[in-house]
Order: sequence, then C-alpha cells, then structure tokens
Amino acid sequence: MQLSKSLLAFFLKRKYFFLAVISFIFWVGLLYQFDHQYQVKSISVGASQSEPVVGTTTLKGKHIWMIDTLTVAERINTINPSYVVKEVQKKYPNELLIIVRRLYPSAYLDVGNGYILLSKEGNILQKDRKIKQDTIPIISYYQDMPYSGFQVGSRIDKKDIRDVLYFIEVIKSAKEKVVSIDIAGYHMLGLYTDTHEYLFSSEKERELQLYQFKEAIKQFQIQGLKYSRIDFRFDKPVVKF
Repeated sequence: MQLSKSLLAFFLKRKYFFLAVISFIFWVGLLYQFDHQYQVKSISVGASQSEPVVGTTTLKGKHIWMIDTLTVAERINTINPSYVVKEVQKKYPNELLIIVRRLYPSAYLDVGNGYILLSKEGNILQKDRKIKQDTIPIISYYQDMPYSGFQVGSRIDKKDIRDVLYFIEVIKSAKEKVVSIDIAGYHMLGLYTDTHEYLFSSEKERELQLYQFKEAIKQFQIQGLKYSRIDFRFDKPVVKF
C-alpha cells in the first residue's frame, strides 16, 4: 500500500513531464502518418504507348507537395524524345497523372555527315549516321550544319525547316506522300511527290498558302485537270501543266 502511494506521488510530481512525453509521441506518430500519406505511391501515364515512358519511377516516394510539375515535364521530355508531356497533374494525397502524346517521324534532315530524324512538331527524335527508315523523306538544306550541333529531345529552331514539316502535313491532307524536300532558302521550299511539285515560301504566311493550296486542289479535282507543279510563293499560285 505504501508502495502504491509512493508511485502515485512520483507520477503526480512528474505529471507534466509524462504528459509532454505522451504528447511528443502522439505528434511524432501523427507527423509520420502525414508524411507517409503524402509520399507519391501511384504514377499513371495517360496515353497508349508503343514503347514505355521511362524516368517516372524515380518520382515514387517523393513528397507530392515538393514536386515541381514543370521540372518533371521537362525531364521526361528530355529522356523520352518520342513523347511530349502535355501535362503533369497532382492528385492528392499521393498520386501523379502524367499525360503524354506520342511523336511520329516526319522527315530526315541531312546535316552532311549524318541525319536528324524530326517529328512534324520539329522535335528531334533520333540522330543517325545512316538512314534507318527509307520510307521517310529527306530534307536537303542549303547551308551546312554540324551533326554535333543537335541534341535528341530538343526542338529544331529554324523557321524554314519547321515550315517544311508543316507543309508535309498539308500535302498529306490531299492524300499525297512527299518523297523529297529541297530547301534553297527562305524563299524556296520545294516539296516533291511522285507526280507533283509544290513550292512554298517561309516569307509568306502559312495560313494563306494553306488556303491557296486547298482551293487549288479543289478546283483541279472538280475540273479534272492534270498539273505538274504549283508555286505558292507569289500573290497568286502559279501552275505548270
């Protein structure tokens, strides 16, 4: 009985100490649960992929509030040149959704001692010393460019090359396939199919040339006329029959 009274007196004297210890343990446990709950556990890549998107697993275990979505998008773009990240979404408490779009080859750019494979958006998909896909057209450029000056995953910054990639899609919309391209300067972008030559210019608005292309093709189809070349570089298209 005397021992019980002594223990009670001991605890009463040190009650604030024990309350502090219990409170400390409680808050440590609560913070651990909170910390663990907000660590990334699930990563979903929102796209149908023919090849995996790499570099996402390193995000697992990271605190979701500390993740910079723009930095994540840039890093994944760099190591996955065949994809472009459209958006990275945080889904609290512990999920990430990464929305990507597949990029497809549009043309090779001949850089003298190698070839740069470009998507229609101007992204550099591959660098090759030799052509690996012979069904893809080759862009011949009027200036020499170093093979080492291009990085896979980056974007081509030359307007005339980007315009050519745009006009490849324009011609494709008319059910024709471009087989070769010759860029002689801003004023002369030559795109050639098996049956037709199309000449465009980087000094003239894309949208106007697109409109003139569609109107010309429509008229020739209605009238049943055959032509060999259409030149869109001037105010009005110049046709060679």
